[in-house]
Amino acid sequence: MKRFAIGAALMIGLALPSGAPASEVSLPSPVETGFPATAISAESLFRMGLLWRAERGDCSAQFALGQGFEYGWPGFGIRLATAGGWYVKAAIKGHAEAQYKAGLMYERGVRGFPQSMSQAYMWFTLAASQGIISQGIIWGESRRIEIAKKMTAEQIAEAERLIEAWEPDPASCETLAISIPETSSHVLAAAIKEVQRTWDRAVVVFEIDGAGTHGRMNRQYVQEEIAKIPPGTKLPTIIFFHGCLGLGIEPSLFGKLARWGFAVFAPDSFARTGREHTCYSGESQPLRHEEIRYAVARARMLPWVDADNLRGCPS
Repeated sequence: MKRFAIGAALMIGLALPSGAPASEVSLPSPVETGFPATAISAESLFRMGLLWRAERGDCSAQFALGQGFEYGWPGFGIRLATAGGWYVKAAIKGHAEAQYKAGLMYERGVRGFPQSMSQAYMWFTLAASQGIISQGIIWGESRRIEIAKKMTAEQIAEAERLIEAWEPDPASCETLAISIPETSSHVLAAAIKEVQRTWDRAVVVFEIDGAGTHGRMNRQYVQEEIAKIPPGTKLPTIIFFHGCLGLGIEPSLFGKLARWGFAVFAPDSFARTGREHTCYSGESQPLRHEEIRYAVARARMLPWVDADNLRGCPS
């Protein structure tokens, strides 16, 4: 799987003009950044559309999110505990496939998801009761039979009590299903806010007159140090894009660059919702390209950046 090179960077000429200090320049809201909606990738819209719907109770979106986090769809990363959580949310609303998946998660109890044979037995039973057919086998029924062989009489009795007491969420999947276009303003705003987080949590490193600054862009002390940069100062700047494991060994490199007179901004791709390391699953070039375009757009809006010498190379 192709990875983004450690050390991919953009060179910028910076200038802090006289006038209001940088910290007094109000940053725009996510939808006012000058970052055009057309720059948002289809992948971002897909991810944020699912999240937007799932958070509002759409069980089909909740089930899809479970799949995304279970299998590491591009831009998600494999997070089995998170996947199990979304499966359970959809299962509670009566989504049959989610009930089967919830049963599997409880049966296996891997990577942070609690193991419970009684819960697994319950969800398999509920899934089977809906008659979902896969390759001639009723989902849930075969798994329930198999795990029953490993369960004690007490565990089975507990599972039967859970089944007897279980009631589906009174708001059904059909009632809560939300259909919105991918270009919905709600989804676009959420997608822009997502990529904005990668810039807000960017690591910033620079040195002025022997005094170094190292921290996240959204930290107050970093903004205060930026405000102290003398008017007219020019710092050649690097926008650095980390590799598949995120920001790790780079701080020592950033410090050296700062001593050489550079300022470094390193956006954090993992500030996005549900992003994990992407070395072995889920790496998404469209999302990274989006972050590059966004970082350039935001840098162009800062009064101390020489926008005439700012170029972005997202491919």
